[in-house]
Amino acid sequence: MNNALENSSSHFFKYVDDLTLVQVRQDSQPSIIDQDVHNLETWANNNHLELNLSKCKHMQVCFKRQPPVPHTLMIDGKELDVVEETTLFRLRIQSDLGWESQVNIMVYKGSHRLYMLNRLKRFGVSSEGLVLVYKAYVCPVVEYATPVWHGGIIAYHSHRLERIQKRVCRIIQGANYNSYSDAIEILNLQFLADRRTELCTKFAVACTKSNRYAELFPINRRTHGMATRNPKPFKEFRYKTERYGNSAVPHLCRLLNN
Repeated sequence: MNNALENSSSHFFKYVDDLTLVQVRQDSQPSIIDQDVHNLETWANNNHLELNLSKCKHMQVCFKRQPPVPHTLMIDGKELDVVEETTLFRLRIQSDLGWESQVNIMVYKGSHRLYMLNRLKRFGVSSEGLVLVYKAYVCPVVEYATPVWHGGIIAYHSHRLERIQKRVCRIIQGANYNSYSDAIEILNLQFLADRRTELCTKFAVACTKSNRYAELFPINRRTHGMATRNPKPFKEFRYKTERYGNSAVPHLCRLLNN
């Protein structure tokens, strides 16, 4: 798999046996991704491999009022399905780059895992033990890949995720539950929104120390000798749309500067 599409004209991302091809182009520019798909098919045949067509999908991201008809991509004489959303590294990616589907999945999985907390509560497990189970069993589901989507969710999504922890507090405290803010303090928890911001900041700091990812956050080198009131160590991204401004890297950069 490592030598597949070595000379690809498109961007590509590999993880184990998964391969994602990405082309960024203007509507007036010709598509080159079909040639890369053909090269991938040829490579697979030469290496006696068979592509799973049921998992090969085609998604177009376009924000024009009248999006063009998606380019036809063929593998083994069959046209690839054009989808509005797909799964990439266990994240649900939508063609409008929203996070509604991903939040739905996290809320669904997180809610189902509360059943274990209910059972353990009935078995007499202490509050400290229930908090540990919640952090180890439920939190990884509702905080998966937080740096990718945290900046892009809306208040409604954040509220839905917060409700899961509110239910956890009700389960653990039972009849002693008074209010969510009091329960957070008693159980030594954080509001999920605050915790996500903390996780994103830690991730961004780790990226700046990495040889591979430090270039995502260029250092803001001053070209003058004046001392500013609030110097920002990293160059902030300029953007015309809130969609891009709230995407992962610009959002992480703002956290670093704050």
